[in-house]
Amino acid sequence: MGIAHINHHKMASDLVWQLVRKTSSFLAKRDGCEFTREPGNATNRNSFKYSGLANPKTVSVSANKDGKIVLTRRSQKAGRKIANTTEVVPLNQHMANHSCRAAETVRALASGFRGDLANATVGRYHALQKAQKLAKSGVKKAERKRRGRKANKN
Repeated sequence: MGIAHINHHKMASDLVWQLVRKTSSFLAKRDGCEFTREPGNATNRNSFKYSGLANPKTVSVSANKDGKIVLTRRSQKAGRKIANTTEVVPLNQHMANHSCRAAETVRALASGFRGDLANATVGRYHALQKAQKLAKSGVKKAERKRRGRKANKN
């Protein structure tokens, strides 16, 4: 049983958060910001609200190995049976009749499960959709040019 599957029936969420807050193997610190790569984190921010390790219920949107966007919900109702605790919902239909069907599905599933993460999961879905759209079109990101003294040294 790895750190990503902590049994919440024996430890309080606050205690789990205090243990993994600064010492998680998923932690990434860059430019004075703390991000995390833990599964179940809706925004990749290192905070208790979004933590996939400390909270017994998690909602996240991610791309699977095939490149498809999926919504994953996890709860601790089944206890130690990890396979029964996760629910994966594929998000296939992006736009239909001038409304974003997948975003409506994300909002409905997230708000019924954890309402405080509904906006974050919808935002994450749109970011993933936009990234996949750019990758398919073959448009490359413009390289950043040096400015100031470093640009003048060349």
